[in-house]
Amino acid sequence: MGPLGAGICHCGMCRKWSGGMYMSVDCGESVKFAERATLGSYKGSEWGERIFCTTCGSSLLWQTQDGKNQHVSIQCFEDPSQFDLKIELFIDRKPSNYALAGTRKTMTEAEVYAMFAPKEN
Repeated sequence: MGPLGAGICHCGMCRKWSGGMYMSVDCGESVKFAERATLGSYKGSEWGERIFCTTCGSSLLWQTQDGKNQHVSIQCFEDPSQFDLKIELFIDRKPSNYALAGTRKTMTEAEVYAMFAPKEN
């Protein structure tokens, strides 16, 4: 598991893609797929992409296009409750009609873009 553990993204694209908040496990760059895996990719920005199964449609992971930051859907694991949720991303985009128990680190849209978006020269 990566440095941030498990987290939640509240951005509009993740909510549409996953059917709710996107919960994932930070796997660094360790995820490898079998050569014959039936995968699709959707590039949602200049720096991020979403990987899904073209056979069943499952949302599998979000990653930076260079593959160095991979975040696997927590729902891919037999027991999603094994992961402690450590961070909430795009907290300023979270709909006001739900709240999660407990406290964790939060990041705004601007903070997330500063962390992942390529730096302009």
